Amino acid sequence: MNPLSDNQLTPRHSTRPPAEQATPARAPTRRDGQAVIDRNLARIVTPGTPVPPDDACAVLPEDPDTSAAPSLAQHLPALVLDKIFSYLTPGDQCRCARVCRYWNSCLLPPQERLTRWLKQNHPVSYRAQSGWGQGFLSRTRPFLQAAHSPLMPALMQVQQEQQEHRLAAPRQEAGLTGALPRDLLSRLVHYSLNSQLTQAHQLTLRPAAVQLPDDNPTDFFEFSHCSRWLAMRCLAQGTGPDILRLYGWENAVWRPCQLTHCPPESVSDFCFAWTPQDMLVSVHGRHLLGWRRESDTNRWHHTPMHLVPQSHRLESFCALANGDWITMALNETKHEGLSHLLSFHSWRDGTWHTVTARHMTFSAWATAGHASQLVLGGVVQQGQACCINRVLIWRKGLNTSNPEQWGCQASTLPRLDGILKDLTCSPEGTYILGMLTCGQGCLWKLDEHCRLLPLLTLPNCLPASQTMPHPIYTVYSAYPVAFSADQKQLALPLSTRQIQLCYRDDHGNWQRGQILEAPFPADNRLDREPLTIKMSPTGNILVRVTTTSLDIWHRRASGHWHHSLRRMNREGSPYPVAACIAKAGELVYTTAQDPTLSLWIHGPDSCGRLVRKSCMAVAVSICGTSPDGLSLVVSSTEAPPCLLQMTPAQDRQASQQTHAEPSGKCRLL
Repeated sequence: MNPLSDNQLTPRHSTRPPAEQATPARAPTRRDGQAVIDRNLARIVTPGTPVPPDDACAVLPEDPDTSAAPSLAQHLPALVLDKIFSYLTPGDQCRCARVCRYWNSCLLPPQERLTRWLKQNHPVSYRAQSGWGQGFLSRTRPFLQAAHSPLMPALMQVQQEQQEHRLAAPRQEAGLTGALPRDLLSRLVHYSLNSQLTQAHQLTLRPAAVQLPDDNPTDFFEFSHCSRWLAMRCLAQGTGPDILRLYGWENAVWRPCQLTHCPPESVSDFCFAWTPQDMLVSVHGRHLLGWRRESDTNRWHHTPMHLVPQSHRLESFCALANGDWITMALNETKHEGLSHLLSFHSWRDGTWHTVTARHMTFSAWATAGHASQLVLGGVVQQGQACCINRVLIWRKGLNTSNPEQWGCQASTLPRLDGILKDLTCSPEGTYILGMLTCGQGCLWKLDEHCRLLPLLTLPNCLPASQTMPHPIYTVYSAYPVAFSADQKQLALPLSTRQIQLCYRDDHGNWQRGQILEAPFPADNRLDREPLTIKMSPTGNILVRVTTTSLDIWHRRASGHWHHSLRRMNREGSPYPVAACIAKAGELVYTTAQDPTLSLWIHGPDSCGRLVRKSCMAVAVSICGTSPDGLSLVVSSTEAPPCLLQMTPAQDRQASQQTHAEPSGKCRLL
């Protein structure tokens, strides 16, 4: 059975069998094969797909024991057939469903087959959060339509079915209870966009229209998780307040939204909710306000969320996947220790409720947004030779008598040589990395009771700087460390130039892996400490960024890591080196002045090679991208921001000319 066969597919329970003889076809190349798979996937979830005219029309055999198809395979136990079917593509499984009623009954429904196939073959797409589906109509659909994606019919069908299901079974304040759903639409949108960006020879960026009154510069912005909303803080002109501005993506334009009765105080920070996607929380002085969009309009209204006590200063706040929010306020009246007021807030019945509040002392914290989990750490006893640290895991459900309340589980660590300075959670919250002031790293795993189990000790790492501030209003750690999306890889710095890779083997044990080393600067400039380390979702691309340079490593099919690119600012450049990694397509966006300031986009091609897919001159450095990677912001505090929107290349020949060097060779890294 050819897994890349391009025969028409019919849905489950169809009475039409496949053609008795398939037309011989040439073996497709890898790119052609991917396109055929995409076309087959598009037909799986689209009901009523016609059978080609040359197919024989016959009713499925009523039972496996028929003279029309005497085969021992039709007498195999259902468990054996299920194992065999698991190795087939969704297209081949769809054809198997038309062999006989027995095989048909042994197969899952089409959408469940597709979900299992994504889980087994494309785990990154399988883990896609609901934001990908909620931003489909306004964000990714126009891009995929312009790129002529073969999966558009399937995407539209799944989107329509999910919409009908929501209308038939309405939920109060959908998404505010329980963890974020990972629906088939989100997974399929991620897979479609990832395939399209990987197959693209060239990616084009164009300026996106946005109305900025008075051309105010901005110093902070954030996209919603569905990428449809964009919030900015516009800096004051003279003595005026810093202003919160909100925009919505509609018909390929960023349109301004109306914030009704916005307070006169300057906005200090803001953050979008994980769920619902159209919720924004902003900070104005001691007041935290929750903004919600009025249905089918561009007007947003706010309700009071939290008032910080007079004796405290808000230090951080963040959103969690279950819809709750966490605020941490530092007690400024206590000069000894870091005493915080820790509060958990929930939106119910049209108002905010503080479900849990505690006074805590801690020196490090981290959140796992997907797992709706907070991790706190600090020293409980400090001596001349060693310290005793403690880690607290906060999450709902630990208190079985009241599962809606937040509870914590404490783990006291054995005597260590330093104070716990920084914490980092893996994407799903299963693993926690703690960094000590002495430069030792400790990797733990959470058991079923949220207690820490030691896995790996990493001595002689780059020490957590005593002056390194914890990032305010962000869920990411200040220490330069990165986990892969599947939680199987970890990267952290050993020195200013060396990065230690760790990996989890098939038995669940963590091991030290290869040590990557950045090259020495050609002009003998001092190398800086890494400001950040970024890893692509699949764990095949690693980026190290300092104030003056960036390095990119790529893991090839052999498993060996290769240093692919170094970009370095010319001496005296006023623009910082910057890099971002998209969640789809493994795209890496970088800006550096070498010698002119330019934006480059690199990513793997259909053969797994790292190539440059775009290059353009920019006026300032890149600041970030939307979660879907289709919108980019280049900005500085001296000028208004510039928003760029990605569009698919219209002409493959032009793409090849753009990526050809003067010698005619492809620009491969």
